[in-house]
Amino acid sequence: MKENNTYIDNISALRRRFPYIIDLLESCNLENKEVSSNILKSKDGNLTMSLKRNKEEIYLYSKYNPLSRVKNKLEYDLKEVKKGKKNVLLLIGLGLGYEIEYMLNEEYIDNIIVFEPDIATFCDVINKKDITNIINSNKVVLILGENDEYLESLMSYVCSNVVYSYSQIYIKTNKQYNKIYPKKISIFLKKFKDILEKNKTNLDTEIRFSLDWSKNIIKNIPYLFESYSVNIFEDFLKNTPAFIISAGPSLNKNIQLLKAIDNRGIIICTDTALKPMLKNNIKPHLVISVDGSCKNYKKYENTEYADIPLFYSVKVNDKILSECKSKKVIYSAYDEELSKILKKLNIGLSNLPSGGSVANNALSLAIFMNANPIVLVGQDLAYSNNQKHATGTLYDDSKNYIDQEEKLVEGIDGKLLKTNESLLTFLKWFEDVIKRDKNNRVYVNATEGGANIKGTTVMKLEDVINRYCNEPKDLNLRFNNLLENSTYFINEEYRKEVIGIFEDELFNLIKYKNILEENIKICEILINEIDSKLIREYLEILDLNDRKISNVKNETIFIGSVLTNATNNIILNIRRNNNLNESENENNKSIALDNSLYLYQELIKSIEYIIPIIKTTINKLIR
Repeated sequence: MKENNTYIDNISALRRRFPYIIDLLESCNLENKEVSSNILKSKDGNLTMSLKRNKEEIYLYSKYNPLSRVKNKLEYDLKEVKKGKKNVLLLIGLGLGYEIEYMLNEEYIDNIIVFEPDIATFCDVINKKDITNIINSNKVVLILGENDEYLESLMSYVCSNVVYSYSQIYIKTNKQYNKIYPKKISIFLKKFKDILEKNKTNLDTEIRFSLDWSKNIIKNIPYLFESYSVNIFEDFLKNTPAFIISAGPSLNKNIQLLKAIDNRGIIICTDTALKPMLKNNIKPHLVISVDGSCKNYKKYENTEYADIPLFYSVKVNDKILSECKSKKVIYSAYDEELSKILKKLNIGLSNLPSGGSVANNALSLAIFMNANPIVLVGQDLAYSNNQKHATGTLYDDSKNYIDQEEKLVEGIDGKLLKTNESLLTFLKWFEDVIKRDKNNRVYVNATEGGANIKGTTVMKLEDVINRYCNEPKDLNLRFNNLLENSTYFINEEYRKEVIGIFEDELFNLIKYKNILEENIKICEILINEIDSKLIREYLEILDLNDRKISNVKNETIFIGSVLTNATNNIILNIRRNNNLNESENENNKSIALDNSLYLYQELIKSIEYIIPIIKTTINKLIR
């Protein structure tokens, strides 16, 4: 492509804001284009554009006065945006960027997400039209092309940082784009919605449990001095079958068959399945846990499993560890707070990726151990026989009911089954992980019911055992030898250093609380203040304090959870209920101050919740 000043300016702007687009452009083969574009001057002197596929040519804009036509169409869209209280515009098709340029000045649109399905068309545009104002705008996020890995990574970022709910989004698709790229657009919208739902589920979980997780992490740190690291188990199961046992309702059909494995494969038991396994006199090689809720503790309460190693995330409910008599193995589920502590100690710990369920973590553990094949048992991911869990679990009897909005999923027999959004998220995660595994590993779905998991071979459990469990592996002996010949994850020599980390954290949280208390006083004054000069002075103090808070935040370990607990609730409340703009409502000053005041108060509550837990942990570490 011949470079000109317009192209160079656009590329420079892209390199600064969207370097991943530069990578795409450099790796893209623009020969043999399916769609060709033609950018030319309209009758009024502005640029217009057409797309041609095969012999059909379609104009995206008017040949005569493209800008006025765009403006007329967008006025309707803007009315719909206001009416629906949308604050994010998802624009399908960049075109010449006229729609974006018009929308950039609308105050009530916080973000504009642009999906351009064709890299070649994008190249033609940046060669002919200056779109640096679009590229440089902090409101705009550009999503380009159809590279799966790039798309999913970028969309995950967008869904985590830009938009919370599908209800926030106003989708505008150029009708002509839909004629040219119907399949690409359909696939993109489905992926976008799936990722958005997944991130919404994760965010809702964070909001509900962030402080509980922090409490558990703080209380569980002393147990790291008596736990082993998951690192020692890397490649431990090379070419050994691994059976991941979940507590879906189909486990009732084949749980007894698990006895036939007889140490010729490893049994990784999820915590929910532990009680039914023990009730049926089946001893797994290990049990894995991640959930920090009180309900998760109930899965272990009054259960004897002293000879079964517990693999746990530091977020797990602290009562589980306080009562655990078995050997413990710590792994990271991308636990940010733990990572900060370990970084200070210069100690590494392997992460086990998770899609939100303990079975997801179990699969990551089996892959980390290099097991092959990996067999899923009791992994229904659907309401088989209108049940959610197997007999004998915490959720048995009257509590084993469907409590979320129903969805439909294809079963292993091709028939549709009822499920819910959370289970679909777990299913999608399984399928993505299996798809990305390039190690020729065999994945088997031996659930004998439930949802079809793409990438797995469906087999009866009896046939799996007969086919893959032919050689004794002495797994119990190997487990014990490995643990007995390993040291604990954190040695005693680090105890004073860990105590110092928590003492620093306590100091920073108290400093943070003092600044917040000053901000509360200022907000209370500002609510009734009418003197513009005083208002500016107080706002300057708030701005200075916010910078101090930012500095303290960078020095602390647990402030992220405090902020998550307080800030996300308020942000979501504003997005769902207020949706107001300063130019539209005279009461916005009061609303903004009320929200700020509430935020500061919630942050203080969260800090006051965490401080005594840290003090207790320090005392426990000292003793």
